[in-house]
Amino acid sequence: MSAQEDANSLHSFTQAFKGLGLGIVLAYLALVSFDFGRVHISFMFLPLAAVFLWPRNASTAWSLVFVFILGVFFDVITSGPLGVWGLSYLLIFILFDGGVGQSMKGTLAFAGFAFALFLVYCLSLIFGRLAMGHWPDGLSLAVNAAASLAVFPICYGVFALASGSLKQPSHTRVVR
Repeated sequence: MSAQEDANSLHSFTQAFKGLGLGIVLAYLALVSFDFGRVHISFMFLPLAAVFLWPRNASTAWSLVFVFILGVFFDVITSGPLGVWGLSYLLIFILFDGGVGQSMKGTLAFAGFAFALFLVYCLSLIFGRLAMGHWPDGLSLAVNAAASLAVFPICYGVFALASGSLKQPSHTRVVR
């Protein structure tokens, strides 16, 4: 393996690791919750933004592993059935060809995230039914999905600012 291939391999691994780091930060932010009267609002779908905005030049193999780890990590910190978020995030990552949100701009990114959010909402209902033996509270999940959708533009803006200031040098070529 040449030095250039080693550099490309290391760079693609670090990009996948960066996606995992973003996901872990968003997973902890998703634990924040608010109570308005009888309505409980949390941002439990917020880590999906990390999967949606996953770095495009990350290693595909490492990205699949890290996306699943992110989902299982979120299952653990939310005390949910193990694997529900992991499988959901993995399916969305594969379906959207990983990191599709970076190539979308503005309203299109918002619409794409809304569609991914709807799919994960449906998957969480189905996997929740299989894992728990009864249907999860669909209304509560819908309110939490709407709260995460409302916060997505902030995540997208912060990610765009961070990506713009941390762009790779133009002389480096990344091989997936």
